[in-house]
Amino acid sequence: MGSSRSLLFLIMAILQVRKFEGSLVSSWSFNGDLSDSSVYSNTLQGNNVEFLTTTAFQSILWGQYAHVAGDNSYARRVDFDFMVSNGEFTVEFWVKIDSQQYNIFTFANLTTTFLQFWNVGSQAGCQFEIGGEFPVIPDALCTALQSNSWHHVAIVGNFTEILWYLDGNFEGSSSLQSNHSIPGVGNLTIGFNSDLANFSAGTSQSMSDFRMWNTARIRGVGTSKRI
Repeated sequence: MGSSRSLLFLIMAILQVRKFEGSLVSSWSFNGDLSDSSVYSNTLQGNNVEFLTTTAFQSILWGQYAHVAGDNSYARRVDFDFMVSNGEFTVEFWVKIDSQQYNIFTFANLTTTFLQFWNVGSQAGCQFEIGGEFPVIPDALCTALQSNSWHHVAIVGNFTEILWYLDGNFEGSSSLQSNHSIPGVGNLTIGFNSDLANFSAGTSQSMSDFRMWNTARIRGVGTSKRI
């Protein structure tokens, strides 16, 4: 009996370690609300967020989604713990851009921007910032985001490089000068808030299945609404 209990304890301990090392930190499906469907319950706070239903691409994307439009239309989690202890992370989401000026998401504190993905008009194209660096984004990804249609995007941090996926396809990688550490706690903002510089009231976008992982999902990045 004692050996059986010891074996069970060992198995449970291994599962807990694996769960943390490669865990889904947060998952927001926006199926009618801003609640987190993962085990960590990082529920977002919303301001001027609409929940709409899509019938486009029913075999891939279905159900409801969040729509943010205009000044101070956003979903936010204050003091969000990304749980990243090294240079590995994955941020993936479905997005449909309705305007040429938008902020898809920002992870920052009051003084420093750690992660940000945005577009400030055709003169700049889409841009991504990590720890003060601005790695080059594949042209195909930026072009697709301006097509006013739904696309699945995955941004994978793999130590000193960023890997880019569009609709499940690998589009290329960007080199980083250093392996940026991401602090455990910051404010996550999806959409536009007056705290963010360089954006106007023209921001308008739709979002579904926004997920954050504390591991580099080099394989297994999917486009299905339920991975």
